[in-house]
Amino acid sequence: MTYREVKELLEQIRDKKRLCLRIKQEINTIRENYDILASPLGNLTACSHSFSTSSVERLVMRVEEKREKFENVLAETMDLEDKLSETINTLAPTEQDIIIGYYMQDKTHYELANQCNYCDKQIWRIKNKAIEKIARKL
Repeated sequence: MTYREVKELLEQIRDKKRLCLRIKQEINTIRENYDILASPLGNLTACSHSFSTSSVERLVMRVEEKREKFENVLAETMDLEDKLSETINTLAPTEQDIIIGYYMQDKTHYELANQCNYCDKQIWRIKNKAIEKIARKL
């Protein structure tokens, strides 16, 4: 693989992990809405009960759709991670920390610099060299 292909692969992992987090947040929001509508206080009148029931059903359908989407994105993420994990394990510990931290844990260069006791420019250089090593091994 080329440097660019490896970098794109790592960026796909990062983007899919971010998408997973957004989907989880959406599911939690929908569940909160469901809890409000399904509570006894949410159905005070008979007229609103039929409306609430259809709303509850729609919320249940949305949660199921989001759950399926989450499952698919998570599977794709895990496939990409599996593709790279063996090669990442051959890197030096600092390089592993930086690649995993930046692309898989969504840390910034600044956060990684503080964690590893380097300046952020060094983190950028180490990250790029690690990507080059991964590209050569794949």
